Amino acid sequence: MKAKRIFLLIQIISFYLVNTVPAQADDYEVLINIPSRTLELRKDGHIEKTYPVGVGRSNFPTPTGNFKVITKIKNPGWENPYKPAGEVRIKPGRNNPLGTRWIGFYRDKNDNEYGMHGTNNPSSVGKYSSHGCVRMHIKQAEELFDKVEIDTPVKVKYYTHKLNINNNKIKVRRYSHTYKRKTNSREMIEEQLNMIDRNYTINEKQLNKALEMKPGGILTIGEIIHTEQNPDFMQKLSNFIKTTFSN
Repeated sequence: MKAKRIFLLIQIISFYLVNTVPAQADDYEVLINIPSRTLELRKDGHIEKTYPVGVGRSNFPTPTGNFKVITKIKNPGWENPYKPAGEVRIKPGRNNPLGTRWIGFYRDKNDNEYGMHGTNNPSSVGKYSSHGCVRMHIKQAEELFDKVEIDTPVKVKYYTHKLNINNNKIKVRRYSHTYKRKTNSREMIEEQLNMIDRNYTINEKQLNKALEMKPGGILTIGEIIHTEQNPDFMQKLSNFIKTTFSN
């Protein structure tokens, strides 16, 4: 009888782990948001680190979409793409406009490549300052370079309403519409909510207020629910125990 109880206890613990431990992801993922000028390094469904970045000016917008890392170059050289070939060439090094690392993620029909890279102008990070590439502080670009691989997913988004989770509170911050693009605020919030791999609740009234916020506004729209607060999980566990002990 004692052995049977131990066996049943092991089954219950296994059930708990299967239903509460998040699935593990094999690779990193990069998410760049243009309005917030941030780059998130994600792993296992969570944000491992957030970096400030410089993005394309309104007349040289950073391309948006779902991409992958296509090139990785240490100590890249730089040639001014807006001058005749070979007219302005800068050798590799910390004074190079690309810094010490290049991580390419998109090549357009004219064979122009866009990427994440360091910069010799750190004051341009966090601003709309580039010709479309994503600028980073040199040390942070080197750190990112060591984390990602060829084919690492790179998502470039235009979220004027950006979600952030802090102390289990789900908050929305409103950013300016620099590129003047047509967007659906509710859809962009829902898209970000779908990235959350934990249970949560949303206050619809607060969500509607967040949709009307002016740039700079921050509002809490929901919260993360811990496993012990999740009625669906507790009901499943209760049913499992009843079924197990009734056999």
